[in-house]
Amino acid sequence: MKAEGRRQKAEGRKERRGGAGTWRFILSRRTLILLPYALCLLLFALALWPVAADQTIANQPASEGRIITPAGTLLIDVTTRQPAVGSLPVDFVRSPDALGPGGGGRYLVAVNSGYGIQFSAATNKAQQSLALIDLNAKPAPAVVQNIYFPTPQSVNVGVVFAPQADADGSYTMYVAGGVENKIWLFRFRADGHPPVTPTNGANTKVEAPFIDVKGFADAKADQRYNSNNAPVYPTGLAISADGDTLFVANNLGDSLGIIHNLHGARWLEHIRLKGQSNAQTSTDHFIYPYGVVAVTTGRGGTGANFALQSPSLMSRVVCDTSPTFRSRGIRRRCCGTAHAHAFSLSTRITIASR
Repeated sequence: MKAEGRRQKAEGRKERRGGAGTWRFILSRRTLILLPYALCLLLFALALWPVAADQTIANQPASEGRIITPAGTLLIDVTTRQPAVGSLPVDFVRSPDALGPGGGGRYLVAVNSGYGIQFSAATNKAQQSLALIDLNAKPAPAVVQNIYFPTPQSVNVGVVFAPQADADGSYTMYVAGGVENKIWLFRFRADGHPPVTPTNGANTKVEAPFIDVKGFADAKADQRYNSNNAPVYPTGLAISADGDTLFVANNLGDSLGIIHNLHGARWLEHIRLKGQSNAQTSTDHFIYPYGVVAVTTGRGGTGANFALQSPSLMSRVVCDTSPTFRSRGIRRRCCGTAHAHAFSLSTRITIASR
């Protein structure tokens, strides 16, 4: 009996050893099966790890210790406490006061001349806008005012301030009205709340006074073109040093518009730009001027350099508006000169082209 018991115990130990060996074998097979998956997961994790080019390097020469991002910094709208929204900013104009950083203007006017924005299905779907950015705002510059232009009202490219303040300390801000052939007249005060008046809200029409410039047109309005408005479409604006003459780039009129005697009985004249380039072979060639810069001539009058929508084209118009000529009863003496190669630009002038 004892011998039989010892035999059974020996067989039991053998079976347990055999079972352990089988278990180790099964574990080894499972490990081999899962190994490729584990390697794939490891490679995937390594691929997600930022590469050296994505790491922030504190002392890059261009950054001077600051973090560089491709989109810059979002401006906050103080009214909504959300990132400011505008459609296609095409120009930024500094206000004429000296209350901002570095002794410059406190405000930066952003001209949003894209298709427009829509706040809800119930509002106008195409609202261009002016956004006033307060450069003194803390902790960072912020949008403190928006002026909306629900279609067909518009704001296109041009904004310029009168060079001198009026008796009440405010400045006239001239704004190109695009499709409706208007030059809007706003009032700006750096210490005003809001800084620009009149103001409005989303989907609320602009009620500012304006100068009607359809008189610049050479052709009548056509319901098939420019929404039945005369083909003028003022865009870029510039003003003379004395603040009495406004220069207008008429994008669809192919002309430079001049508004004389801004503070009195205004009158308009325009200078056709067709044929201003050697590349043109017919009067049907469209130029589409969109930018204009006023420069002071040696005699004390004012000239205008203006950009055309072809990057190879530039023109200059010289208008003698000096006091000597005005005192003689001569209202103007303007002439256009040809093509881009007729003169070189001053380094103060920056020309944009599409």
